[in-house]
Amino acid sequence: MISNSKAENLIRKSLNPWLRSVYGGAAAVIGIAPTMVQTLIARGTDKKETTLIYNWGDDSVPSRTIDKSSDVTEILFAGNIGDMQDLDTVVRAAHLVEDLPIIVTIVGDGVSREKIQTLAEELGCENVVFRGGVPKSEMPAIYGSAHFSLVTLRDLKLFRGTIPSKFQASIAHGVPVITTVQGDLRRLVEDFDLGFTSEGEDVESLAHAMRKAHELGSTDYEELQQRTRETYLNHFSRRAGIDAVETVLAQAVATTKGKDN
Repeated sequence: MISNSKAENLIRKSLNPWLRSVYGGAAAVIGIAPTMVQTLIARGTDKKETTLIYNWGDDSVPSRTIDKSSDVTEILFAGNIGDMQDLDTVVRAAHLVEDLPIIVTIVGDGVSREKIQTLAEELGCENVVFRGGVPKSEMPAIYGSAHFSLVTLRDLKLFRGTIPSKFQASIAHGVPVITTVQGDLRRLVEDFDLGFTSEGEDVESLAHAMRKAHELGSTDYEELQQRTRETYLNHFSRRAGIDAVETVLAQAVATTKGKDN
């Protein structure tokens, strides 16, 4: 019987020559995350012909402006409640900040929902609210009442090159994020200054991020909201993505014509 690691090596050795041939024949290659771009280059694409273009969100969703004059900070998790979403860390972190007026609302369903609800009950968390699944039509209003959106995943190597679609959905609505996802997403949030980051699967680190989010003043929060929405429009919107793809295609055509001549 072949072990998983040996099987992976065999597959990689079989695929890599073919991938290099495919990439080598391409006039342009697009990666949707920084780590993916580096992986493509490592597999043989020309660095000059490899471009980063992020997946885009839904430009039709309404962006909103919510002030932070209230004493209560509303933190939202919206999405699938599975083992990979690491919501046990979220609930335990919420438990550590019960001394502050922070409410964590969990919207969605999944295989781990019952387990996570049981954990919240065992800890006696009164600041964690489960909404269950809701129609898509209700999501703008739900995002509209949140100060921050949680983007969480288990701390696994494969997720370090992942930018969950929840990130684009959050910033499209103008909602800053709190994330535990390491790698590309953490760097994005920190580089663009779109919210707060914590270590992966680290309860105390996430609780600290929640505290910092709560302590943010009204003026600073207003600037954070504006920066979040502008970042979406400039880098993660449908318009920005299509413009970037059109530019890549035009350059590829020009390069190909130049080689033919």
